[in-house]
Amino acid sequence: MDAPFIALRLQAVWVDARWAAHVVQTGTVLVSVGYRLAPEHPYPTPIEDCVDAIRWVHAHAQEYDWDLASIWLSGFSVGGNMVFAAAMMLHNGGLEGVNLAAIFSFYPLLDRTLSREDKYRMNPIAAEKVSTPKSWDKLFVDCYLRSNPAVDLSAKYLSPGLALDEVLREALPTRITIMTCGWDALLEEGEVFRKRLVAPGQNVGGRIVEEAAHTFDRVPSRKPSTQMDKMYSDALVQLKEKVR
Repeated sequence: MDAPFIALRLQAVWVDARWAAHVVQTGTVLVSVGYRLAPEHPYPTPIEDCVDAIRWVHAHAQEYDWDLASIWLSGFSVGGNMVFAAAMMLHNGGLEGVNLAAIFSFYPLLDRTLSREDKYRMNPIAAEKVSTPKSWDKLFVDCYLRSNPAVDLSAKYLSPGLALDEVLREALPTRITIMTCGWDALLEEGEVFRKRLVAPGQNVGGRIVEEAAHTFDRVPSRKPSTQMDKMYSDALVQLKEKVR
């Protein structure tokens, strides 16, 4: 049986093709989830769409000869947030028989209670390397949350990095890889979360990609990127070990 690998995508499909090329080389089927986007479809709709996609894979596994024991999730940036949120939402839904074997999260946004200034103080070099204006942060948040003042930014589906240890142990798979970037404002929260997840019975991997800014692998380029290829290959070590 083939193992379905569910990729939560926010960027254009051609960007995900680079990651997909590495995934399919392991003999794995990649299912790309085009979840509905804000502001037309604000939180929590995108996460709910991701959960529905996981349920769809589970329901059609026999039809496509997929291995239900090996369902993997991957996501980048906000998608790196949503793989954790979707796993917790799926667990809360009580769907029996769904086995999430692993999560691959790249430079995830894990704590929405921190401002950009807070994150720059924790990693000052990120302020020098950022390529998006500060005003975009508010725009993205307003679109995703529809400027709802009642939303708790510390809620587990918005800030998975703040979820209770008990929730994480029960909802997340035992294999987790988190890749962070050295020049990223999200570096600290990613590293803190990875350390939180290390526990008996857990296989937690990943590393810091040095001298790399947020979404460095998403930049349009015809030139091959050794740094990007190395990050993808390192992230997939756990998957390769399982498939073989």
